Amino acid sequence: MSRTILFLVIGIVIGLVIGFIIGYVLFVPGLEFELQKLKNENQDLKNRVRQLNNTNSQLQQQLASLQQQVDNLTKIVELKMKKTIVSDKTVNIQPGRSYTYEFNTPYPGYIIITYTTTAFNYSTYIKVVTGDGIEFQPKTTVSGEEIKAVVPVLPPSTKIVFTQPLLLGSATVSFTIEYHY
Repeated sequence: MSRTILFLVIGIVIGLVIGFIIGYVLFVPGLEFELQKLKNENQDLKNRVRQLNNTNSQLQQQLASLQQQVDNLTKIVELKMKKTIVSDKTVNIQPGRSYTYEFNTPYPGYIIITYTTTAFNYSTYIKVVTGDGIEFQPKTTVSGEEIKAVVPVLPPSTKIVFTQPLLLGSATVSFTIEYHY
């Protein structure tokens, strides 16, 4: 009987070894395939994460740019932006002639014009034309008098016209323009 048990044990061991070998041969390639498939999926997910990080970075940059635009537009709405259009410009206006200075005013706001004229005993007239032809006429200057005028402006542009109305004697006008928007 012990021989029978021995043969039975040997048969079981041999069966197990053969079963293990068959299982290994049949199942390991499938597992290796699954492992490779999971590695590929992992790489695909890493690539997707990299793409999403790049997209996130681009969106963050766009957000920062848009926030800057919002900040600038808020300043414009609150009339907190200022630009010197021209500083201490001097022009000579011949008798009976005008001098026009035109510049862009892309946003509604106001300008501060500081000007003086030197025309011996004569007045020089100033007119501001803004937007689609709206006219303002700040104070007329007398020779040597400095005037500071605040005038509302509209898009798209503004013209300042200095006129020496008399036919005798030229006028020299010095002016500075600040645009607040």
